[in-house]
Amino acid sequence: MGYFDNLDLDNWFKTITYIGGVIVIISLTIPVQAFSNEIISVFGFGMFLFGTGRWKNMKTKTKFIPGGKLSWKSREIDLIGLILEILGFALILLGVGSLMKENLSL
Repeated sequence: MGYFDNLDLDNWFKTITYIGGVIVIISLTIPVQAFSNEIISVFGFGMFLFGTGRWKNMKTKTKFIPGGKLSWKSREIDLIGLILEILGFALILLGVGSLMKENLSL
């Protein structure tokens, strides 16, 4: 049995969250040769926060109908999810801007 057998990446924001977390772990443990690890960790943490905010804002609705129940997902924005999305997006932009600045100064 593998570690990630029950990991369900059925939405794009769950995948972004997972990839961002992996990038942060890699940037904290393995020295990256092409870029500085601080910039990579900021970018990965931004991806993680943005994906977590999108995930928090996705709610499952259920309606009971004759013969069963009907479930669907809808996006309902709450304050914490919105803050996570904005902070994550800002960190992604900061990471990309720092990468561009670092590469242009070489």
